Amino acid sequence: NVLLSPRRDVRLHLLVVGDTFVPSMGFSKWGGPSPQDQRVLLHRFEDSEQLEAFVSERSPQRQAGLSVIFSQYYQNNWAHAIWDALYPVHVALAKFGKHRESFVPYIYTKERNPSRNCSIPVAENESMACAMEEAYRLFAATSQARTARTKEEESHSSPQGSGPSLENRLESSELKYVPRVGEWLFFDELVMGCGHAGQYASVLTLPFHDKGPDRENLVDSFVHRLFQAYDLTPPTARTHSSELRAPGAKLKAVITKNKRFDESTTAVLENAARTLNRNLPGVEVQLVDWGSIRPFHKQLEYVRDVDIHVSSIGTAMFFSLLLPDGSVTINLGHVLQRQANAFLPDFGEEFIGTSRSLSRTLFAPLTELNSGLSTGGVVALVQQAVDLINNDFSTKDYGIDDNLSIFGRFFRSYMAKNSSVQAAVQGFDANGTWSFRNNIHCPNRFISSLVLESWIPHEHDAVWLRRDAHPGAWRYVEQSLWRLQRSSDVDAQQR
Repeated sequence: NVLLSPRRDVRLHLLVVGDTFVPSMGFSKWGGPSPQDQRVLLHRFEDSEQLEAFVSERSPQRQAGLSVIFSQYYQNNWAHAIWDALYPVHVALAKFGKHRESFVPYIYTKERNPSRNCSIPVAENESMACAMEEAYRLFAATSQARTARTKEEESHSSPQGSGPSLENRLESSELKYVPRVGEWLFFDELVMGCGHAGQYASVLTLPFHDKGPDRENLVDSFVHRLFQAYDLTPPTARTHSSELRAPGAKLKAVITKNKRFDESTTAVLENAARTLNRNLPGVEVQLVDWGSIRPFHKQLEYVRDVDIHVSSIGTAMFFSLLLPDGSVTINLGHVLQRQANAFLPDFGEEFIGTSRSLSRTLFAPLTELNSGLSTGGVVALVQQAVDLINNDFSTKDYGIDDNLSIFGRFFRSYMAKNSSVQAAVQGFDANGTWSFRNNIHCPNRFISSLVLESWIPHEHDAVWLRRDAHPGAWRYVEQSLWRLQRSSDVDAQQR
């Protein structure tokens, strides 16, 4: 039994009869957990009559069925909205075996614009925040059959879930907001909290991607449900990269027009696309501006047929998680200017590739990333991607290092050798105190800064993994770099 108080700071009241065991719990966000007695209040009653009297005094509104409370900080950005809000909801439900059931979504967001009416159809075209509200509503209203199916059965199945049609879900679904000032809520069944399962908490893999019930891949089941929510056939499920491909069919490759590309880089990519379309008969290459493809479900419809995805870091890279099995992502990286004369090569969200064993990720060579992308270099990467697909890769020949850059592999290596580093990237300091923001905020975007020891604060004023807190890890890093600098292996030095 759970009551939600009519306060602005969102407090939950757990109502328990007798001495039933209830573990200590509290709310936590990026800054760390709140004290248990401030946010989750436990009330014990001798019998059900006392409990019912306590509830009756507050005259709450009853919410029937399964409900989920979640928060969203960057609703105007689809990658954060989907992978920092909706995917963690899926993970939380999966922990109770309820990730195939429909639910009532309650959202806390600081970016809601009350002047915009997201309920009108045109709003989804004009506002990504409204498009994400619709995604939440449709995802919540979608239920799935519980029967397990093979990859081939899934790829040929109807996109329809076992619940109501899209039209009925659009009419009947509702996204509710918290806090609800002045109104008590009583929930029949409530799930809240995800254990830091979003992409902001990712390091080398997306959390819980392979840890669902019966070791189910939660990324796959989440993507499947997301497409079903829009009555779209999900991306093709394969067991190996050449499976279920029509003889003679061209591979579809897209190069994302990323906001980080300057005019010269864009010209290089345009020339690379022309060169590939002219000289590589087995692939069709297009430059895509995702912002021009609206509404959001049109982007889903487009990306589900992409075999090769070429992009820099950031939001566009997350389309890689929506590609069909047997696809290849080419990470062109980015050179970050962290201070006036400080530049840092980086490959951003490497955890995207390692969260899918039936995809592969290629990375632009560091030498080319530092000097600037070339037409020949991009063409060579796409050719390599085509060869990977045609050579029929599968999960049997997959290793996590296959989808990591040199930075990711190096980082993984010293994580495996030092328990203090493993704790630090989960948000714990040397004393075991947890605070994700204060210890190593958002490490997924800046793995190269850890490897190259570039401790330049970014906009969140994060405090990075410090030498004084984890000296053993840095001794390993320094010794490895020292050996590499003195190595006669020129290729290793360049890597």
